[in-house]
Amino acid sequence: MTVKRATRRYYLVFAPAMAIFLAASFSIDWIDDNLIIQPAALYGLTIVPIMALISTFWAHWRFLTEVDEFLREIQLKALLIGLVCVMVIATTWGYLEAYANAPDLKLFWINPIFWVSYAIAGGIISLREGAVL
Repeated sequence: MTVKRATRRYYLVFAPAMAIFLAASFSIDWIDDNLIIQPAALYGLTIVPIMALISTFWAHWRFLTEVDEFLREIQLKALLIGLVCVMVIATTWGYLEAYANAPDLKLFWINPIFWVSYAIAGGIISLREGAVL
């Protein structure tokens, strides 16, 4: 499969899934703040953004299986750097919460921290290796 086709297939799943994830996340937050709703209903509503999030990771997995080894290596390096950033930030903040009375950091911030870290790493690695996606 060509890189162009794999990239197109990736974005055809990733973009709508991320849009659904964001819309559902903001909607649930709004509902929680503005409406009187049972906690069980809010728990049920969280299925929507979580399924969308799972779809983004599935799209990425499929993309990795459809590109050549060179681009796959760049993607895997970027994914690893994104995970390292998440682990370092979460662990550091955990220590700060435990020992320095830092304010709580909501766990849902792990997802955007990962994607931003991954995107920056992917861009830098691609530029350094001369890759074009």
